[in-house]
Amino acid sequence: MYGACVTDFELMKLAKKRVRRKSVFRWHIRLYFVAGVLLTGLYLFTDSGGYWPVLSVLSWGPLVAFHGINVDTLLSSSCPLVADEYSRLKRLSIIKKQQSGE
Repeated sequence: MYGACVTDFELMKLAKKRVRRKSVFRWHIRLYFVAGVLLTGLYLFTDSGGYWPVLSVLSWGPLVAFHGINVDTLLSSSCPLVADEYSRLKRLSIIKKQQSGE
């Protein structure tokens, strides 16, 4: 995935992009749970027939899961800093170079 000719600038750019995607995913999870709680509260307040909030929660849940798989961090509990992600990508780049015989 990371070729031998990847520069430090490209790794930093990739690290920033990945950290941003992980941050957006965490906000998506928070929004999902807050919306579920608010819809359930609305249901309890209005006391309508049938538990209708389950439709939105069950239909939105797989979308959140696919989002997590897409950003490569399903339900990660820690937020890596750009420097940490950069260091990890740099190590991967060095390993790839060593494996290719350079």
